Amino acid sequence: MSNEKEEWHFTIWSWGSCGRGYVDVIYPIEMPLTWLTNGRGGKVKTDLFVIEYVNNDSRKNYHRRLRFAEIFQPIIVRNHGAGSCNPKSAFDNIYLIFKDNDGSIKIEELKDIEEEVITETSEDGKYQITWKIKYIVFNNNKITITKTMLDKKKIKLIVRLTVEGNSITVNGDTYEIKDFLKQRKFKFDGNRKVWVLNVNDNVEEKVNELKHELENMGVIVES
Repeated sequence: MSNEKEEWHFTIWSWGSCGRGYVDVIYPIEMPLTWLTNGRGGKVKTDLFVIEYVNNDSRKNYHRRLRFAEIFQPIIVRNHGAGSCNPKSAFDNIYLIFKDNDGSIKIEELKDIEEEVITETSEDGKYQITWKIKYIVFNNNKITITKTMLDKKKIKLIVRLTVEGNSITVNGDTYEIKDFLKQRKFKFDGNRKVWVLNVNDNVEEKVNELKHELENMGVIVES
């Protein structure tokens, strides 16, 4: 945040390969101010606030300064980025912006940032995903600042068994069971992206045997 002559509240900037600074509204709605200040400069009014800004972007870099000229209801702003390619130069600051009783606009830094790790299942039920979430609590609302994926595991495997003459093919979620297929003499056909087993006789019996083994491993088998 900039205090230059107490005029400009924030700067949106970039420099070189890694230097950058962004400003985003994160409460009560999410609104990146980069696109809101994409014009030549002037004043922009939203349902939440009025900002005034100047835009001195070059062909390669951002250089914009902005101030909140009017606030219609309290908002929370995230000012984040990095001064260089060194990870230690990263910054991530959270501010509450509101109108005081005397009509002046106040900006207060919120420092009570909390963290939690949660695990959830993807909408399709195939993955278990672990997230690290940084958040603040404001007016009994948990407001997410960042959500970083720590781990993603496939928990539902679906494969299809197909008989092609004297061959059995397997495709689908086969990466996790490739060792199982190799042990049973399947060969991977890179052109077709399937695993193939040539069988001399009793093809249906072999298919049923494979299906039984896979289902015992928790794999959903389609045919």
